[in-house]
Amino acid sequence: MATTLPPELLSIVFELCSGASLSSCARVSKTWNLLATRILYHTPTAYTQRSLLLLARLAPHNATLIKRLDFSACKDSRHLTGHALNHLLTNAPYVQHLNLKQTSVKNVKTILRQCQLVSCALGSVTSGALLRSLGEQRRLRFLDVSKSNISDEDERMLGRLPSQLWYLDVSSTEVTDRMLMYLPPHLQGIGLENCANIGDRGVSELARLPLRQLNARGIRLTDRGLDKLSSALEQVDG
Repeated sequence: MATTLPPELLSIVFELCSGASLSSCARVSKTWNLLATRILYHTPTAYTQRSLLLLARLAPHNATLIKRLDFSACKDSRHLTGHALNHLLTNAPYVQHLNLKQTSVKNVKTILRQCQLVSCALGSVTSGALLRSLGEQRRLRFLDVSKSNISDEDERMLGRLPSQLWYLDVSSTEVTDRMLMYLPPHLQGIGLENCANIGDRGVSELARLPLRQLNARGIRLTDRGLDKLSSALEQVDG
């Protein structure tokens, strides 16, 4: 079986396996090892500080495989310390997708210096300084700072985000109409769900962007604002 199934089919099967099963599969053959290891590293199940440090020690030997780290399901974020994560990313310089949702990791600004990110999702603690450091991630295309504590004081930092950013999610935050003046010019999608401070004026700012995706559920618009939105955003897909 190890030599007869095509890699494409094996990948689909492995996606359905538990971490323990994948670890066993990785010992079957070289092909299975490559496929299973890639999935294991993309979705690590090491949620204790000790296992994170162990993963960091193994990372230099498998650095090119580690492209995605998702800690959004971390049950006990106390173990996911800034020190442990920084040590891991130092040994995994090829990480492109980082998800820290549901975590309370501090010193994220320092941690991000280790990465060349394409997508990033951050936890509740977000600041202007952090947004500024994200501006140094020139390959960044997708950013999720929903349910974070960004405010008007951080508004100009939105303008420091990479100009080639494609999608920004600021749902359930305190962003205002004024903050939308500083959005990256090539933004193709934005999440504004439950942004109570967004109104008709903000819609005017959105109209200048080449948007193809918009989530505006829960924002308060007048009939005039809705008319402006429908006429200006004809290219929106959904």
